[in-house]
Amino acid sequence: MLVELLRMWDETLERHAPASWASLAPGLARTDISRRLEALGIAAPEELIVWWEWHNGHLPGVQHGLRPAQMSLSQAESDYMGMSLGHGPDQWDSHWVEVAGEGWKWSIAVRCATAGEVVVRGISPELGVTTHGDHPTRQAISLCTLVVLWLHAIDAGWYRANEQTGFLDYSWDGMPAEWLHSGLV
Repeated sequence: MLVELLRMWDETLERHAPASWASLAPGLARTDISRRLEALGIAAPEELIVWWEWHNGHLPGVQHGLRPAQMSLSQAESDYMGMSLGHGPDQWDSHWVEVAGEGWKWSIAVRCATAGEVVVRGISPELGVTTHGDHPTRQAISLCTLVVLWLHAIDAGWYRANEQTGFLDYSWDGMPAEWLHSGLV
């Protein structure tokens, strides 16, 4: 299902935000993604493999205007290796890997405790939301949910095409509070 949703997101971006769509880097080979995540000690769920097969972040040095922006696997690896891993409140749980956003300050991360289990969470230490504990209002059970939220945000007018820049503009007017506080849009 994620493959189909990402195809729909690609088509939607191409139509509504062509500059953002054109900034997306080509995806990676499945075997490369698995090997690199396994080198970090992460059991790669199928969704993460599909995520970076789809695109590998954005082309270097090219503006994209997306929020949250997909991270490249290299950026996710670099952030992960720079984290203080552990179980303390200021540490990063080693079962989580970032997939979008702006790093430790604000990101979307996926929990990969086993190859088949996925939890997606909007991480924001400033709001007390880290990779530790239970945060049911700031998480989803699949990257599919994340992409559906993005697609719906365009349909609802919360993400709008900017014809001058080719990027999306974000308007949270009218967006339900639970969406705003989810950290996923």
